[in-house]
Amino acid sequence: MIVPMEISKIVLLESNLQPFHSVEKFAVDNQIIALFDVSKNNVEGNSIVFHEKYGIFTDARSTKQIMNELYEVNGWGFAMAKFLMNYFGITHHTPFINNCFAYMPMTGASRRNTDWIAIHFIELYQIETKRILFITKQGNKIWLEFPRGDFEKRIHDVCLLIQASIKVFEVFLKQGGCQLHYPPEQLFLIYSKCRCKAYNKLRLLEDLEMVCRLIIKFLLDNQGIESLGKEETEKFYLQNLERTKKLY
Repeated sequence: MIVPMEISKIVLLESNLQPFHSVEKFAVDNQIIALFDVSKNNVEGNSIVFHEKYGIFTDARSTKQIMNELYEVNGWGFAMAKFLMNYFGITHHTPFINNCFAYMPMTGASRRNTDWIAIHFIELYQIETKRILFITKQGNKIWLEFPRGDFEKRIHDVCLLIQASIKVFEVFLKQGGCQLHYPPEQLFLIYSKCRCKAYNKLRLLEDLEMVCRLIIKFLLDNQGIESLGKEETEKFYLQNLERTKKLY
């Protein structure tokens, strides 16, 4: 457990902490609190990692490379977030979603490196001019640049995707007589009474048959099937998938 501190990229780059230490063979996990992109700064490494166990250290990998390796944590990487974003019609700033664990990029991250924050560590946040102060459950204060966009909308969408991810898993578990238990999160409570159109679509994810159809359609839509004969090809795949569900 690290001692609570207040940090920002500027403070880290200008502080006496340099040169930063590194963690040998660091395996990416969901205990990363924040990632700072320093690929264009005069620092040994491309990322500064703020970690629950290891504290602050540099890593040769870019923030994009580190985030892409999170598929080793849950097995499907960003696929769940992309599926749910497609369902809700969210088109930008893809977060990493794994039930209660979530990482949010501070700017568009699909084609370039950016800073990331672990939403599951955050208790409160405060919006300043072009930057956000995040306060973690452990009392850490993390300043991250937020150059453009509506942060309230962004955090709203991430919390929506987290709850949707949980619902998808719940609907499968309930059919098997199991229940999913998870701690109530402060940020969840902020948006728990939201009645926007997107939140109204959450209840549809309580229908197992609907969820299965949505997942299969999403997977087929992302298999690179050419537009010519696309409808017939998808119908063929759907028939084969339906056949695998049956004993005979």
